Amino acid sequence: MKLAEKFVGVLFLTESNAFHYFDKLSENSNNIIQDLEKEGFFKKKSDENCSLVFETDDSNFIIIIAGQQIITKEKLEVLSLGTQQKVEYLLSLEETVRNINDLGAIPILPWGVGKWLGKRSDAVRSFIKENNSIEFFLGDNSGRPIFWSAPKLFTEGMKKKIYTLRGSDPLSLKSQERKAGSFGFYFISNIDFNKPFLELKKMMYNLNEEPNNFGELENPFGFLKNQLMLRLSKVRLSR
Repeated sequence: MKLAEKFVGVLFLTESNAFHYFDKLSENSNNIIQDLEKEGFFKKKSDENCSLVFETDDSNFIIIIAGQQIITKEKLEVLSLGTQQKVEYLLSLEETVRNINDLGAIPILPWGVGKWLGKRSDAVRSFIKENNSIEFFLGDNSGRPIFWSAPKLFTEGMKKKIYTLRGSDPLSLKSQERKAGSFGFYFISNIDFNKPFLELKKMMYNLNEEPNNFGELENPFGFLKNQLMLRLSKVRLSR
């Protein structure tokens, strides 16, 4: 898909508790903003603590929104989008999602290779079926190989208007450094740069069907190569 000449790119920066890159950007740690300006990215004013707005030399915009990766008691990953406040690890799935909603953030249950198997798959299925009052989304990512069909839980979610949102979700491999932003969803709309997260949140919760998507799933060779490299890196770390 070819992007319009003028567009607003949005990056949800979902970090584990060990990383604080959004905070470094927000606080201009080590003069990082000045370094970005040398590369043609200029910070603009935003009234939100959870969002940073940058304008490029060619008058396009990039919005970076704070987020967190959380692990639940069921060993499931949950994403919290749109807040710098941290959610406690190892709570139940339901309590985790409720806490994210209470912060005014957006909860997403992301699919991942091997993450929705066995008891964890049962936990996600039960959560989809039994919770009618908690707002959340499911998540897909570009790491799913093109020869794998979409998880059945996406279809079960769709029946209850729990939509699936795409994200690039790069792996911790050097070959994936430029993958962020290559797989996602988009809206055709104006946006208020003073409060971009609130605007995006409204758009997401006003969806009546799956959003417009862009990007391609991983090819078979790339998928197998990435899985091999991940396992080799884990072996090196364990030595």
